[in-house]
Amino acid sequence: MADRSPAGGTQPPPHAPALELARPQSGSTPPVQTTEQLAELLHLPDVGRSIKTARITGQGARASVDLVLDDDTTLTFESVKDFAHPGRMALELAMGPGVEATFKAPQLIKAVTLLRAIADQHEAVTFDDLSRELGRTFLQSATRHDVDFNDQAARWEAFCMLERFDPIASTRRDPVTIAQASVVLHDQGTRYVRCSWFGSHFRRENPTASPQEVAHRMQRVGWLRRGREGRIKATPPARKGQLAWSGQVGRSGVAGARRAGLK
Repeated sequence: MADRSPAGGTQPPPHAPALELARPQSGSTPPVQTTEQLAELLHLPDVGRSIKTARITGQGARASVDLVLDDDTTLTFESVKDFAHPGRMALELAMGPGVEATFKAPQLIKAVTLLRAIADQHEAVTFDDLSRELGRTFLQSATRHDVDFNDQAARWEAFCMLERFDPIASTRRDPVTIAQASVVLHDQGTRYVRCSWFGSHFRRENPTASPQEVAHRMQRVGWLRRGREGRIKATPPARKGQLAWSGQVGRSGVAGARRAGLK
């Protein structure tokens, strides 16, 4: 597999924790007129309440929203989508300050624009950030074995060595991590990683991740498939036979190196 980062990042789904990376972009009191407009749109003055502060954590429609009222009641929405959903907004307002109101979608789209104007905005760790870190720690911890892939005999010998390795068994026997017990093949700036080993490393932090999800998550940050099927193989120089694995290859955002993956 390999690491090439896209410009944007994918946010964790609403149920995933968001870890703050930076201070709020604005620590000042929200603009009074805009705050009052939002409060009136949400019918808060009907029950004697007003908005004290607002916070958005994350980016885009999946960012979470916290709306703090003047009595310190906090209305929490797991995503901006929930904030803009008429039924969910009505339910939160009924359960929190006790507002009885119904909303239409255009009203809450307006509420979102007002919210953006008054809210402190916090960045959050994204799934892409976590995937990059897992890839980085694996490549830093694994043993690097240099090999010339254009040398058929050397390539075959390296593949045979990989087949004999069993990092999972090593972690049961010795006090090492899967990454520390793994070997990556290195050829002219490209690092070839057995995907099954990396998948086990990945699932130590994400136990429910399927092989398909691991592949997708790493492709998002640049660990790209090599060829249509991603097959990387080696053949012995003087007889029939081959060793082949599925893999990905790409250019890393770390030190400009290229990475590849073997399964």
